[in-house]
Amino acid sequence: MEILSDDLYKSADRLYSPDWHRSALRERESQLREDADEFVEWEKAKRDTKTKW
Repeated sequence: MEILSDDLYKSADRLYSPDWHRSALRERESQLREDADEFVEWEKAKRDTKTKW
């Protein structure tokens, strides 16, 4: 995972990110600043996803 992360970091300026993704990230950041959203532990997110779907 660290190798993948390092590789993505080094090539970030050459990766394409669609406009909708930038918009979604800005919205998420805004919600986090306003305490309208929160982070959850990865294991909990996986459990929640399995029970939801």
